[in-house]
Amino acid sequence: SGKLVPQKDGQPLYMAGVMTDIHTSKIAELEHQVMIENYRTIFDHVAVGIAKTNEKGTIIEANNTLADLLHMDLAQLNKLPINSLIHADDLEIDKHQLAQLREGKLHHYTVEKRVSSPYSRCYQWMLLTVTQHQSAINDAVHRLVVFQDISEQKQAEQLLESSNQALEQFAYAASHDLQEPLRKMGSFAQRLEQRLMTNHDLDDASKFELGRITDAAARMSRMITSLLNLARINTQNLHLEKTSISAILNDVKETLSMQIAESDAAIKLISDLEITADKQLLHHLLQNLISNSIHYAQDGRSPIISIECVINKDQTGVVYFKDNGMGLDMDYAESIFAPFKRLSAQNPKGQGMGLSICKQIIKAHGGTIRVVSSSNEGTLFEMSLPQDMIQV
Repeated sequence: SGKLVPQKDGQPLYMAGVMTDIHTSKIAELEHQVMIENYRTIFDHVAVGIAKTNEKGTIIEANNTLADLLHMDLAQLNKLPINSLIHADDLEIDKHQLAQLREGKLHHYTVEKRVSSPYSRCYQWMLLTVTQHQSAINDAVHRLVVFQDISEQKQAEQLLESSNQALEQFAYAASHDLQEPLRKMGSFAQRLEQRLMTNHDLDDASKFELGRITDAAARMSRMITSLLNLARINTQNLHLEKTSISAILNDVKETLSMQIAESDAAIKLISDLEITADKQLLHHLLQNLISNSIHYAQDGRSPIISIECVINKDQTGVVYFKDNGMGLDMDYAESIFAPFKRLSAQNPKGQGMGLSICKQIIKAHGGTIRVVSSSNEGTLFEMSLPQDMIQV
């Protein structure tokens, strides 16, 4: 800014002025404009829908993607209550999470809801991520809601559920239809053996062959039952409850009490773990592992089994199952979990389904199982359990 100082006759004498360096403020202004432009570019062109609401849940800003997802004009979204986009049955499902967000106990949360334009009510499944922040200018509370279309994923889940139900129904039907002929085979073989014995026509060769028919029918029946049990194990059928490894192990010991006593097996729980799991399935898993350890014990050596539970720093869990049996070749460490794979020919009555079922049980709970073993040093199984199974 400047000022002209005149002489007495009105002619200019000199000019006085002040010059202020505004370079820094101009750079800051330009940087601010670039930030706003970048924000608008991201906000308007990101591949997910975004709505900014006030504390009451009224939309004060939305992006083009959300308008496109809902087949609406952008202007129609402004000043709409965000709940007007949500299916009535889904309005309350995140009530607790929203309360925690308001109290500052949560930074954000995600929830699946059915969303639609209030004018069409043609709902589609979306994954909503909700965050809350407070303005640094006027302390106003705003929420940012991100909408991600998951309609295809939900459709795939529904198709998978329908397929699982159809598969289970087929398994039940197939089990019945296949078991009935096997029962008849076994029954007729026994009746034929009795008739030949009564007529004194049963020689050793005939008795042996009839016995093979009966044993084969019984074995096939057990295989069908095992396959059916394997097909039934999935995440949808889990009956979760709070329990512990020690509680499940005590039940298994009771179930296998005669087998344990006859083999003089020693079972030791080194450390326990409180878990949320399907107790019946975990019982089945430990029962299979302990039965295997007893079946494949080394000659002249009583089975010794130890179970140790560990909680990792990330709150996941690990259960180590160790025995002193014959071990196995590590070249087959992965294949032993496949259906109909037996550890050895020592147990001809086995179906080779035990470890396959164990793997499916752990997988249904979101965990993994692997084997670490050396011949003549026993077998070590490592079962990793996810965070949501562990009670801390």
